[in-house]
Amino acid sequence: MSKIAGVVVAYYPDFQKLLFNIGTFVDEIEQLFIVFNSPVSNENANDLSSRHSNIQIVIYDVNIGIAAALNQTAQKAFDLGYDWLLTMD
Repeated sequence: MSKIAGVVVAYYPDFQKLLFNIGTFVDEIEQLFIVFNSPVSNENANDLSSRHSNIQIVIYDVNIGIAAALNQTAQKAFDLGYDWLLTMD
């Protein structure tokens, strides 16, 4: 069976909308990487990671761009042995 990870790249997101959106698919994949291309509070990051055991938070305090965020996450997922990466933008 294929191993599937997912990634969401967020830039100053509305936290409640982000929670709702990831809630629609997070249980369908093995690992979800949430990449913040902007500062995020520790409280919000901790809240996200505590809601689901398969969430990994990556925080950049500056916008590295969606392409760089996706490429870095794709490489990480590949290194961890995932076969597919679901990109949710």
